[in-house]
Amino acid sequence: MSEKKDCKIVQDLLPNYIENLTDLETNKYIEGHLNECTECSQVLEDMKERLESTDTNVTQKEVKYIKKFKNRVKVLKITLLLIILLLLLIFGVTTIRKMVIISDLINKGRQYESATNYHLSYRIYTNQGYIEYETFVMDDKIKTTSIIISDKGVESIIDIRN
Repeated sequence: MSEKKDCKIVQDLLPNYIENLTDLETNKYIEGHLNECTECSQVLEDMKERLESTDTNVTQKEVKYIKKFKNRVKVLKITLLLIILLLLLIFGVTTIRKMVIISDLINKGRQYESATNYHLSYRIYTNQGYIEYETFVMDDKIKTTSIIISDKGVESIIDIRN
């Protein structure tokens, strides 16, 4: 009966023994019992095998999880990089387009800088309506028309200068 009781005590202590959680005196007691008892020695070997196989399975699961996580992070980085590049491309294209339009306007303005015959028309919008200006220039003659369109009606002013 005493021997069965010793086996139960040793088998209860074996998990802590495997993890090196027992003190030196307990280790001596367990090792002494294991030298005499083949049943407890077999239980110890079985525990070590299960622990190793469990550790291997857990390690493989952790490795698979880490690989999946790294792949997701990689995909996320590539996606963000592509989005940033796309935004930079859109910004670059619109900026270049605006520069081309402004350059064309400047060139057209320079064409007419020294012109003696031209027609100029533009509108200015206000809270009450808008004002439309038209200017005709032919050699030394200038004709300017201003039309004010508001809530009150239409008023036309014509100014002719020679």
